[in-house]
Amino acid sequence: MMNELLNPPDELLNPAAGTPPALLLRRLIGSYRITHAIKAAAELGITDHLGERPQGADELAARLHLNPRALYRLLRTLVSIGLLADAGGGLFTLTPVGACLRRDAPDRMRAWALCEGAEYYQGAWMNLPHAIQTGETAFEYRHGTAFYQYLAEHPETGHEFSQAMLDYARLIAQAVVAGYDFAGVRRVVDIGCSHGRLLSAILRANPTVCGVLFDRPEVIERAEERIRGTELAGRAELVAGDFFESLPAGGDLYILSRILMDYDDDASVRLLRNCHRAMAPGGRVLIVQLLMPEQGDGGAAGEQLFEAAVSDLNMLVLTGGRERTEGEYRTLLGLAGFRLSRVVPSQALVSLIEGERVEP
Repeated sequence: MMNELLNPPDELLNPAAGTPPALLLRRLIGSYRITHAIKAAAELGITDHLGERPQGADELAARLHLNPRALYRLLRTLVSIGLLADAGGGLFTLTPVGACLRRDAPDRMRAWALCEGAEYYQGAWMNLPHAIQTGETAFEYRHGTAFYQYLAEHPETGHEFSQAMLDYARLIAQAVVAGYDFAGVRRVVDIGCSHGRLLSAILRANPTVCGVLFDRPEVIERAEERIRGTELAGRAELVAGDFFESLPAGGDLYILSRILMDYDDDASVRLLRNCHRAMAPGGRVLIVQLLMPEQGDGGAAGEQLFEAAVSDLNMLVLTGGRERTEGEYRTLLGLAGFRLSRVVPSQALVSLIEGERVEP
């Protein structure tokens, strides 16, 4: 049996104030190792099997056909970053964070781990210097095609990415349902709806609301498979199209959940104007997005700044879009005929940015 592990010292995850700056930087530089350790745990099914009961490396390796000594080294690393805990007697168990890697976890992040650690994704990030030098997307420089075109040309990869988006969509849906007041809303149009998880959550929580799922034909086809035969089938209309051309008319609320981050300002204003043109009088648009703190905002939470800044850099790498500040969203909304009426923060770190239609 392998030697028992010590519990990770607090200073490993929360370095003491006296930790040398060079050591802090070294830990940041090596953070890609954490990504790949997490991906391995998800890919090999380690977290799925550990969720049953505490197990040792030898037993787990036998069940999963892995090398026990190599597995022990991975398990020890997962303890050090808080995904596993030492249960004593050479046994390991999942922490609440590690449990999110299970396939059946309510707030699962398994697909997200596989996506972020994939070779095509990591390869694009390796070309970040090119993006900084030129302003071009690193992904297109690396792969010779735009990000979403690449996904369309590689269906298996596209499916994995779609599953990763579903992982996060659960958290987004919870945030929107909990944080936004749907009183007076009769018809919701979910633009770029993916598999319809957000609209489904809204309809379940608001029985008097009906909705429209709007996305590309292939996405709508997958969404239909999820909704057909459910109690929502009669309240959810599925429409395929191009949101830069036109949108379903007559909605009281048009939702753009993590859509505008993919596009530059001109394209974003064009999409918002399409919302303005399509919606009923007195309609609103709801932008669900990470909000970049204003520069010099000393009160901005560190976690919020980190999430928004890293996501913004990810858009530079992948799509050429960007994250924006409240002021920048106010400007975009104004150019499209809206007035920014309120911003509601959420536990999922995204903000719910509401724009009221200004009548011509």
